[in-house]
Amino acid sequence: MRKVYFFIDDLIVRSQVQVALQGSSASFEFITSLEQISSPDDSSMLAVFDLSTGDVSMLKQFREKFPSAQTLAFLPHVREDIRAAAVSLGCQRVVSRFEFSKNIAALIDTSS
Repeated sequence: MRKVYFFIDDLIVRSQVQVALQGSSASFEFITSLEQISSPDDSSMLAVFDLSTGDVSMLKQFREKFPSAQTLAFLPHVREDIRAAAVSLGCQRVVSRFEFSKNIAALIDTSS
């Protein structure tokens, strides 16, 4: 079973995720640190990062610790500098916050 970890502090986005993934086969949880990751098998793992603050340090740490895991990040569409930083760190998919909010379930399903 796929495990999805969300590094999202925004309560509104968290609510959107919970609604979008109701009934999904993916197991998911919201976390704030790498120590909270319970699955050592990173090949079936997806981590989703909210880069709205511009801080990519958690993404960097995650990529170093779980190099085989899939990553998805979202951010304000105007932050091309953060998009470039996320891509350079190995984030497989970076989308705008709007696209993420509108297509949560589809993005989770196709990010494998």
